[in-house]
Amino acid sequence: MSETRAGAYGLSFGPPVEPSYLVAAPEHWPQWHLEWRLHRPDAWPPERIGDERALVNLLPRGQVLVDRATATSTLLLPEPPSPHAWVHPYLSSTAVVAARWAGRQSFHAGCFVLDGCAWGVIGERNAGKSSALAWMASHGLAVVCDDILVLDRDRALAGPRCLDLRQSAAEHFGLGTYIGQVGSRERWRAPLPPVSPSYPFKGWVAPNWGNEVAFAGLSATVRMALLLEHRGLLTPEPNDPAWLSLLAKPMVKLVRPRDWGRADEAMRCLLDELRSL
Repeated sequence: MSETRAGAYGLSFGPPVEPSYLVAAPEHWPQWHLEWRLHRPDAWPPERIGDERALVNLLPRGQVLVDRATATSTLLLPEPPSPHAWVHPYLSSTAVVAARWAGRQSFHAGCFVLDGCAWGVIGERNAGKSSALAWMASHGLAVVCDDILVLDRDRALAGPRCLDLRQSAAEHFGLGTYIGQVGSRERWRAPLPPVSPSYPFKGWVAPNWGNEVAFAGLSATVRMALLLEHRGLLTPEPNDPAWLSLLAKPMVKLVRPRDWGRADEAMRCLLDELRSL
């Protein structure tokens, strides 16, 4: 009997990541190893991203050394990592580095599934990305990923099976358990049900705050600027067919009030808008 493989972001992981946070991994997802080492330097060296090794900063303090030849990520931290931190936020750096080496695009974005297709949720910090995903999760829609979206050409790869919320969203939706300060902020973590390893990618939602619920299509120039601003480590070649295909996908600007009482209205209108595209 073959060993069951589990993973996220197109990679297979074992301990110390809890299997409940992972999805069933296809055979072509490479096995990746995670470890940590106590490291208390007076000064941290600068980040560097190469073709075989990468050194990436971690918040609030620390770095991760990602090695391509051994498929290993070593957390360099001044204290042992919290068990909660392995899956998020510490997998994120490995995800974007490994995506770059595999020629995949990655973005600081969430993602959900509507009618079998994946939609990325992209925008500035505090634009309401996680609260939008929390609404989706609480209404039975599959959430593909919370914070890092990896795209393998036209397919969105599943991230860890958890959604990290701020207190107000957790309380409103009745989701999540307080896990303290993990990484750079306090988190209320909600488990997510299993999903498929990947979904066909259809387009983007860019949430914003405003006085009324409204939608607008975004021009190719604006779409490109947003994607470049929130991309991971791979800067696309202008004529790369995968990048041109990504730019051609629709991006809908969602404007909604900062009012929990109108969250249902805004999100139901959004689903109707996306189904019309």
